[in-house]
Amino acid sequence: MTAEAAQERLVAQRRNRPLAPHLEIYKWEYVSVTSAMHRITGVMLAGGLYTFATLYLIAPALGLHLESAPMAEAFGSLPLVVKTALKFGVSFPFTYHGFNGLKHLVYDTGHLMSKTNSGRASYIVLACSVSASLGLALYKF
Repeated sequence: MTAEAAQERLVAQRRNRPLAPHLEIYKWEYVSVTSAMHRITGVMLAGGLYTFATLYLIAPALGLHLESAPMAEAFGSLPLVVKTALKFGVSFPFTYHGFNGLKHLVYDTGHLMSKTNSGRASYIVLACSVSASLGLALYKF
């Protein structure tokens, strides 16, 4: 086989190679989705912090009012349903990321490592996160 023919054969084999992980046969399970959600909520929290901090610093130059009083007035003028939904949307990434982080600390001790216990722990994290977020969203001062 010539070098050119070998190169063409290699290119043809690479074209037929499946993606990793092989998306057509990959079975999504709840535990793998919770791992992805932990990363997603971490990115949401960090991105939200950096975005708001940057906007807060450049707000005077842009003529925006991001001080506490105008933001509290704007939030207070919203309908109750919108306020509750916003509070839930902000609190869920915090609670989920926090509870899932605690679950990973338990994993670091070597506990809950079986497939059954890991799945149960993931459901418990979701239940705790949703209930804590609902509690925070429905809490009135």
